[in-house]
Amino acid sequence: MGPKGALRTIPLVVALACVALVRAQGPDPEYHVVQAVVEGLRSPGQCAQVDTYLRAQADVIVARTDYNTRNVMIQVPHFSSFTEEHLHDLFQSLGLEIRCYRRVPLNSSLYKPLDPRTCSETPAGMDQ
Repeated sequence: MGPKGALRTIPLVVALACVALVRAQGPDPEYHVVQAVVEGLRSPGQCAQVDTYLRAQADVIVARTDYNTRNVMIQVPHFSSFTEEHLHDLFQSLGLEIRCYRRVPLNSSLYKPLDPRTCSETPAGMDQ
C-alpha cells in the first residue's frame, strides 16, 4: 500500500475507533454491578485483603472495597447467581456485615457510592 492508500485508511480507522468508543460507553448487558455498604472495616489494608478474597470467588470479575466510603463494588456476569445472601456469607466469614445491597446492569454512568449515613437498611442477615 502506497502513501495515498495509507491516507485513505486513516478516516476508516478513526471512524472504527469512534464506534468502538461509543459502544464501550453504552450499557453492557453482559455484566452486573453489585454494591453494598460494608460495616466493620478497620483499615485500608483490610479492604485490600477483602478485595483479594472477593476476586478469588467464582464469577467475580472486578472487586473493590473502599475504606473512605465503606462501599464494596463487584462486577459479575449477568447470568451469575451472586446474591445478597451469598455476599452476606462471604463478608460474615471475614467478620464483616453488609447492608444496602443492590445489583444493577453495568452501564456508562459514573459509579455512585452508596451513602452509609442515609442507607437505612439493617445489615443483611440481622433482620432474619
